[in-house]
Amino acid sequence: MRLSLIYDKPNTVVDELLSICQAYDLPLDWAVHRHNKLNDKQILQLKQTGDTPIIAILKNTPTLIKVEDKTIIKSTLNWSALQHRIVTAGRKSELILQACKPQAGMTVLDGTAGFGHDALILASSGAHVTLCESNPVMALLLYYEYHTMAQVANWQGLLGRMDIIYKDTSEMTGEFDCVYLDPMFPKDSYKAKVNKQMQALHELAAPPTQSEAHQIFCRSMNMIKPNGRLIIKRPIGAPYFVQQPPNHSIQNDALRFDRYDKNRHSALHLG
Repeated sequence: MRLSLIYDKPNTVVDELLSICQAYDLPLDWAVHRHNKLNDKQILQLKQTGDTPIIAILKNTPTLIKVEDKTIIKSTLNWSALQHRIVTAGRKSELILQACKPQAGMTVLDGTAGFGHDALILASSGAHVTLCESNPVMALLLYYEYHTMAQVANWQGLLGRMDIIYKDTSEMTGEFDCVYLDPMFPKDSYKAKVNKQMQALHELAAPPTQSEAHQIFCRSMNMIKPNGRLIIKRPIGAPYFVQQPPNHSIQNDALRFDRYDKNRHSALHLG
C-alpha cells in the first residue's frame, strides 16, 4: 500500500515510524514529503494529487488525515486521553465489559483492533488481549502508540497484557476465552454521523464482503475455547452478522453486542 508521510521539521517520529514499518514487515510504500511550514492548504494540495493515505506529523504526533469536501479531518489514536476511562472501567459503565465478561487471566482476541480503544478497555479487566489488525497503516499507528505509551511507567502493566499482530482475522490461529469483533459496517447504515476515528477507518478500508464476513465468523468461532464466546459489536438496528442469530444480545441507544456461545451455537460452515 502506498502511504504519504508529511512533516515540517526534523523530529524522531519519522524515523521511528520507518523503523517500525521495517521491524514488523509492514507492506507500505512510503512517499515522504517535508514542507517548510505544514498547513491545511499544503495537505489539501497533496491529497488532490493522489488517493494514497496520508499521515502528517503534527505536534510530534502521527495524525491520520481524511479529506471530505475540502474539509480536513484529523484523527490520532491518543491512548493517553483514555486514561481516566480505563482506570474507572467496569461492567456498570462499559457495555463491552458486560458483553465480553473478561477477567484476570482470561485470553481475549480483538479481531478488528482499529484504533485500539476497545482493546484497552478489555485489558483493563486484567485479561490478556491480542489485537489483530489487517490494515498496514492502522497496524503502523498501533505499534507506534504502543511503543510510545510503554515508556510511561503507569501504563506498563496494562500494555504488558496486550500484544499486536498484523494479520487478517480469517488467518489467525490459537484458542481464546473470548473473541471480540467490531466489523466495519457500510457508512450509510448509521443514523448519526460517525466520529472522526470511524470516518478515518472508512477512508482506509471497505466493509467485508459476504464471503469475507463468513470466513471471519467461522474462524472466530473455531478459535473460541469450549466454554468461550464470540462477541460482535453492531450498530443498533443492524442485521445480525452473516445472518446468524446470537444466543444473547445487550444494547444501549446506539450499539448492540451480540453473543455467540461456543457450546450452544451451531456455527456456520463454509464449503
